[in-house]
Amino acid sequence: MLMPPSQVQLPIVLQLAAELPTLPHGQSTPRVRSVAGTIGVSAQTLWRWLHEMGHGGERKRRSDSGQLKALSDADVRQMAAIRFAGARETGKVLPTIRMVRDIHNANAPADPQTGAVRTTTAHPSTIARAMRRIGCHTDQLMQQAPAQALRSLHPNHVWQVDVSTCVLFYLANGGVEVCDEAAFNKNKPSNFERVQQLRVQRYLAVDHCSGAFHLHYLSGHETSRNLLDFLILAFHQRECLPFYGVPKLLVVDPGSAQASGIVRSLARALDIEVLVHRAHNPRAKGAVETMHAHIERQFEGRLHATRVADFDALNALAATWSRAYQSTAMHGRHGQTRFAAWQRIRPEELRLAPGADITRALVMTTPVQRTVNDLLQISFACPGYGRRAYSVAGVPGAAVGEKLYAVASPYALPSIDILVSDASGREVRHRVSPLRTDDFGFDLDAPVIGERFQAPADTWIDTERKTARRAAWGTDDDLEIGKVRRGKGGERGVAFGGAVDAFADVRSVPVPAFLPRSGTPIAVDRPAADESLMSATTACLRMAALLGEENWLPEHYAWITQRFAEGISEPQFTRLAEQWQAQLAGADAAGERRAC
Repeated sequence: MLMPPSQVQLPIVLQLAAELPTLPHGQSTPRVRSVAGTIGVSAQTLWRWLHEMGHGGERKRRSDSGQLKALSDADVRQMAAIRFAGARETGKVLPTIRMVRDIHNANAPADPQTGAVRTTTAHPSTIARAMRRIGCHTDQLMQQAPAQALRSLHPNHVWQVDVSTCVLFYLANGGVEVCDEAAFNKNKPSNFERVQQLRVQRYLAVDHCSGAFHLHYLSGHETSRNLLDFLILAFHQRECLPFYGVPKLLVVDPGSAQASGIVRSLARALDIEVLVHRAHNPRAKGAVETMHAHIERQFEGRLHATRVADFDALNALAATWSRAYQSTAMHGRHGQTRFAAWQRIRPEELRLAPGADITRALVMTTPVQRTVNDLLQISFACPGYGRRAYSVAGVPGAAVGEKLYAVASPYALPSIDILVSDASGREVRHRVSPLRTDDFGFDLDAPVIGERFQAPADTWIDTERKTARRAAWGTDDDLEIGKVRRGKGGERGVAFGGAVDAFADVRSVPVPAFLPRSGTPIAVDRPAADESLMSATTACLRMAALLGEENWLPEHYAWITQRFAEGISEPQFTRLAEQWQAQLAGADAAGERRAC
């Protein structure tokens, strides 16, 4: 504790306080030291007396105080990025500001004009202030981004489901015991592996609207089978626990169990939309994460003084505590107990599960693939109804030969749902009913022969086929296309009216010019070519055609058959024809002169 100045010291201190503001720069400290020696105290004590009295003596702020002229915003952001890159997910930041300043200086680029390298000698505290001013300090960057508040429409609209390991207890030798923290410490691999199979998993489903929850403990790992058993139990009504039913939306994390095919099969069977949030984003399930913390403190915190024989006893205690807690504890958002708020659910909002056995049977049957036949029908066997035929006419994607996925619908058996993905990739369900048949097995909705004819509506493939035909031939009518192809009424038509060059890609291929290669000829004996001969009869017929019927005489026939009885070659026939044609031409010219 600082002693005040004495009656003798007080006037001297007051006089000094009035004198200090008038002294030149640099004279205050020597004057304070001189007076302190005179009155017998230290200079620090005299400064404290002056400050407590509210008088002068304080150092003036520099004129450039608060200005960071040696640091540019780009340099500060670069150093902040270097430091932020070395931060761990636990929140521990490894690089110091002094370290990132040195790294920044070592990697500073040279000025392209002057060649000078710009570095900084700013103190780490100065750099830290600059980071905070800009908003890029590591403490600021590691803060969570703002969250968006969401709402649900009514009880059982949205459920949040999560699984957490109960670190307090594990099953050993047939009982549930307090887990020694040292034995469960995951940083000790040998101990962690020893108790890994003995862990207790806390399964929790929370209704987002009312806050009502269902709590259940299971052993072992987080598996799809455990999650399936928990959800089926939560969907069905339980004794003395009013919270039950099938939600419309189920929010889960991207764990292997939640994303498994068996859980998605359950969601498809009960018409539940599964929403998988981004990894490492627990705020997406804030209601269930908060309830985990309440359960750890207010339920599991009581078990240290309780002997628990097995999982049945543990779940019985959990049900007792859950019933009392949800019936009495007020929820902070709506100001009611959780069960009271859930009781406001309307009949149309409470979707009842079809029973544990039926639900499990439907879930275990995964969607099956069926091929559409030429009647636009598929066959499917529903549990308890046998194999039935279903018309898929009008279902998007249904066409002859196409494959569709079908799954049974528990709310309208024997109706089934056809699973189709829309343009955004979201799975859409189309419910179809089995065909009604008469005593002979005919479809009651089929037209009767001789009474009416009804062509089936075009499927999407039929529409695409017509579009392709119109593009190629200008029409989708088979008769018109046939006429164009056969060239009826004009030249034979080609596809696209010749506008599409089917060899354009071939012509555009650059073919290299190959140099001729020298080779060695093979010495072979060339066989003598026998000249082919035509018969005398054939020669007469051809000659008669060349000379004309009025000039062809029996003498011509006799001469050829006698002269060329063994046959006549083509050159011989040609010379003979030219000779006779010349004689006929000369005779005609002589006759014309005599007539003149």
